Amino acid sequence: MFSHKKYIFAYITYVTKYTNLKKEKMKKKTIKGLAAATAVIMCLAITSCEIYSAVKAATTFYQCEVHKKDGSIVSGRIGGMRSSNFYANTKTVSIKTATSREKISANDVQYLVLWDKDYPTVKNTLMYVEFEKEGRKGKKCYNKRWMYVEGAGDNLIILGSGSYYQITPKGDLIISYVNTDGIQYYLSRNSNMPMYFANSNRTKKSMRKMWAEKLKDDPSLVNKIINKEIEVWDFKTIADEYNPK
Repeated sequence: MFSHKKYIFAYITYVTKYTNLKKEKMKKKTIKGLAAATAVIMCLAITSCEIYSAVKAATTFYQCEVHKKDGSIVSGRIGGMRSSNFYANTKTVSIKTATSREKISANDVQYLVLWDKDYPTVKNTLMYVEFEKEGRKGKKCYNKRWMYVEGAGDNLIILGSGSYYQITPKGDLIISYVNTDGIQYYLSRNSNMPMYFANSNRTKKSMRKMWAEKLKDDPSLVNKIINKEIEVWDFKTIADEYNPK
């Protein structure tokens, strides 16, 4: 079961910018990982299947704390010359501690925290989450990915996932994603396994229709979304206000 309150301590807000990268290009969203900040989402449409970079990090090393399911914490740094990208499908976290290098299975991690050494108060939390997604012919599929928190309330958590993550020189989280896929969003209610429900390429109209279906057990919240009192991408507010009847 997925516990959506116990281990989440960082809410996230973001800023989006663009620069070009080589042949393939990936869109990137920058999230400022303040511990008490709120998560607000804005979707920007791009016509090509290119990859974009929001911010180019000046360092390839990130400070890291790995909080394991057994209660232990491993501190050190990740990254280096091999790659400064933390991929969403990473199955092993390789962390260099003060005395050695440890390789930790993602399945043993409750959550991990990334930050830049010069900005220790700007921390970003990622969780390795099993999720459900509808496959071909309506068949349910299950997988695991590293995700970040878009919004969390008493009855609802909304997670986001890109292709990989980076940290800017000022400590902000960059979410990189292929334009055709967009950022993938997942819902979890009552501690149930998160289920895919939308991506960042959807229109506001289609999102209102989707929310009306997903949140039909809270007519008051649905009316606020339909009447545009609450922005369809304001996941923080939607998660906070969701109160099923």
